Amino acid sequence: MNDKNNEIKTKETRRKRVWKGFNFLEQEEVRVISEEKIKSILFHRGHFLLINEVLITSEEMIGKVRITEDMCLGHIMPNGKMVLKGSDFLDMAAQFLGIWIAQWPQLRSSLEGKICMPVEYGKSRFKISAIMGDLVSIRLNPRNVQARERTNYTLITGKNFTIKIEEKQKENMVSSVKLMAFNAESLAE
Repeated sequence: MNDKNNEIKTKETRRKRVWKGFNFLEQEEVRVISEEKIKSILFHRGHFLLINEVLITSEEMIGKVRITEDMCLGHIMPNGKMVLKGSDFLDMAAQFLGIWIAQWPQLRSSLEGKICMPVEYGKSRFKISAIMGDLVSIRLNPRNVQARERTNYTLITGKNFTIKIEEKQKENMVSSVKLMAFNAESLAE
């Protein structure tokens, strides 16, 4: 019995804080994050940067990107059209969650000096492909984000990403993305 109590106490000391659905729009109705600001948040450049602009409202966060030839290199459909590879939709959701974190003041301050990497993707459903020239939008509700701070790392989870190719009726879905934030020094170990 004593071992079980010690195990419970150990779990409680490892779990520091949990943040859920933080609304960082206290006074503003809408916030726009430009590509230059996104580049100051993310390390991605060139065709690896999968979000060009973000619009934040109190109800949702919407990211947009125009699919370019560079993003589609090496992925040509039988009809000759260049297509964005499916795994880029997962990376798009992870980058989108990273931009979300940068807007969350309490969480952002606790992650100073740490890097975030995707560690888990949930179920995905790709009903339609994005081809060169398409405008793609990704959406996330603020209530679908939570973070758990542990002793050596922080886990940030975003759920229910909706990815829509404008001018097309169908949507792609990513059920969840989990990012882990940790000190860069731990990579060398």
